[in-house]
Amino acid sequence: ELTDENQIIDLPDWVGEEVSDDPRYYNANLVQHPFSQW
Repeated sequence: ELTDENQIIDLPDWVGEEVSDDPRYYNANLVQHPFSQW
């Protein structure tokens, strides 16, 4: 666990861009437009 919320961590190379706030990745949108069809 982190010692505080501002702790800097080294992310692995496979970690990409944060997509939590990207509407394309919302379940409701993925049902209509699956990732495999992008």
